[in-house]
This record gives sequence, structure tokens and C-alpha cells, in this order.
Amino acid sequence: MESPKITKIKRIPESSEEYQLERKKNKEYNERYPQIAFGERALKRINNLKDSKTNPDKHIVLYPNIKDKISDVLENERINLLELCEKRTELFVNFIKEAMTNFDLQEKVVRLISTANFEDTPVDQAVVFLKNNFSKLPNDLLEEMLRFHVAEFQRKSAEFRRQLPELISRFKSMVERAVLKGWLPVNVELLEKRIHNEINFMLYDNLMEPDNIMLGGYNIIEGIIKINSTLSESERENVIDHELTHVAISGRAIVKSETEGSSFGSVTIHQKFGLGFENYKKPDQKLIFTWLNEAVTESISMLLREGNVVSSFYVMERNILKDLIGEGMSQDLILDAYCETEIPEIEGVRVPAWKKFIAKLNEMKNGKGITWLQKKSLECDEYYEKNSKKHEKK
Repeated sequence: MESPKITKIKRIPESSEEYQLERKKNKEYNERYPQIAFGERALKRINNLKDSKTNPDKHIVLYPNIKDKISDVLENERINLLELCEKRTELFVNFIKEAMTNFDLQEKVVRLISTANFEDTPVDQAVVFLKNNFSKLPNDLLEEMLRFHVAEFQRKSAEFRRQLPELISRFKSMVERAVLKGWLPVNVELLEKRIHNEINFMLYDNLMEPDNIMLGGYNIIEGIIKINSTLSESERENVIDHELTHVAISGRAIVKSETEGSSFGSVTIHQKFGLGFENYKKPDQKLIFTWLNEAVTESISMLLREGNVVSSFYVMERNILKDLIGEGMSQDLILDAYCETEIPEIEGVRVPAWKKFIAKLNEMKNGKGITWLQKKSLECDEYYEKNSKKHEKK
């Protein structure tokens, strides 16, 4: 099947009113839909059902047997968790371990296992028991576990929101210091605008997104940075540094496109994002830059933190990047290409630093720079598929 034909392209500057207004609208829209925890919707239904029981005028006709209806809701969540256990056992086990940090829940589970004193029954045994007997877990205990999970997610989200201003301020200070030292070619004013005008930060519950194996991620279309709620404080700090590097430092080339036969009007495309560049004739080509983009992003994030920084993120990708630099690729050229944002008003060659980078890569790889990028992209994909765990668990 042929790809739809793009009939009209308009290059727009990042500073343009239409682009900034679109980013602002995206941010306002996403602010209306905060992330929720697994079990939160079910518990809301249960609360409404219990409320109708104490207030006979409410919903009693709809739910003549409230107890059975509550059981149905809980059974549905039990099935969801058991299916999750089949799909990603570690998430299911983490749900149980989290519940076992609550002393009241510990005691109740221990009573199910043994009549011995609580101290005689290790928490690990309770976790194994629940994993093997979850289908038989009493409904009242399942409901308590769900309520504790939701409360913990809400506590972590509130803590995250309190920490954000300090984390953002710290990142900005690191970038300003790097710019003053002369090694990072970015506009500090643009950094400020991107962070505050277009980004929503959200903690997400992995139980709600079991297919998402990342620790964090940035969606440039939606303007959302999502952070996994299971992270420790130090892990969260490092992931935010990485994602803010994507947001604030990655260069962009922005176009408005209209597609033949489309009813959606013009669409904003970030043709360039960091080192990735989209070729309309080969729309999948941008993906082959992903591994390199992530390697450069994490390398910049580490350099910003200064000192003897160790990272477990994108290790394979960074090793390939290190080899590329060792073979003669200029680190300054990589940074210039990565940070370069197109200014459409300036006539001449589009994104000249990025084109110099590609030219140098082609020179180093006997005219086959894109082929080499594609080969390394496949190697990274095969590595992660084999190990089934990505650096950011993204």
C-alpha cells in the first residue's frame, strides 16, 4: 500500500505564534487528565456502590444486590492482576511486596498462612503465598490491597510534584554552567521556554501500562514527560535529567504538512529532533537514529552532572558512540548537530551542522553512513529483545 502523499509543506520557526499556541494548548489539555493508579476506577465504583447502600435513594434500583456487584468489580480486578502475572510477573510481585510494607496487611496475610506469631513468618513467605494463592484471596483483603496501592501512588505523585521545581532548577543550573564553560551550544532562553511553556510531568503506574518497560519517556507531540512511579529518588533524578535533555537541548526542525485526502487539515511534524531527521520519502528512516540519539542524550546528561558519573542507561548505545568518536568523529560536531534548531528565516542550507555530521559519517563509513546507522539500530534491537530489559526499562 502506498503512503499518503504530502501535498504541502511549510517550515515554521519554533518561536512562531502558531507553534507556541499549539504547544500551550497541548499542555493545557494534558493537565486536565492526570495519571491514575491501577484499581482507582474500580474503587470509585465500589465507593459509589457502598454509598448507595447507606443512601437508599441513590442507585438502589440499578444495584438491587450491592454485595454481589462489589464482588464482581473486585473479581474483575483480580483477573486483571492474574493476567498481568502471566505477562509481567515482576509487576505482579511488586504489587504484592508493596502491600506487604503495610503492617496491617502483613498481619492479615500471615493469618492466612499460619497461626504462628507474625515474627515467625517471613514477609518473603507471605509474598510467595499470595502469588500462588491470589485467585483464592478474600475480597475484603484484595480491596484493602488495592486501596493501599492507590494511596501509595497518590503519595508518590504528591511527593514528585513537590520535588519538581527543585529538580528543574538544578537541571537549568547545570545547563547554564555548561554553556558558560563553552562546551554546550544551546540557547538558555529557549531552554526556559520549552520547559515551562510546553511540558507536563507525570508519574505513571506501571500496572496501568504493563507494555511500557521504560523508566521514563518524553513524547514531543504531546509534550509529556512520564516517570515510572517505582523509581527511587536518585533514579528519578537521573531519568528527569535525561528526559529534560531531550526537551531542552535537542534541536528541532518543525514543519506543517497537509496530506492529500486528509480531513485533519495541517499537521505539525518535528522533522528533526536531536540527531533524528525524517525523510518524507522514507518515513521509517528517522527510527534508525533512535539509538544514537539516546546515546548522545545520556552522554550529555552525564556530562552535565560532572565528576565521576556512572550510568546504567543506554550502555550499549554509548559504547558504540564512544567507538565512533575513537574512529575520528568529532564530539563537537555531534553536539552541534544534536543541538541545532532550524531557523527558517535564514536562507541557505537547512540544518548545516546536521548535514556536516552526516557527511562526516558517510566519509568514515565509505559512503554508507545511513546503512551503518541502520545496522547498529538492528543490533541494539536484537540485544534488547534477547535480554528483554531495556536500560531505562522504558
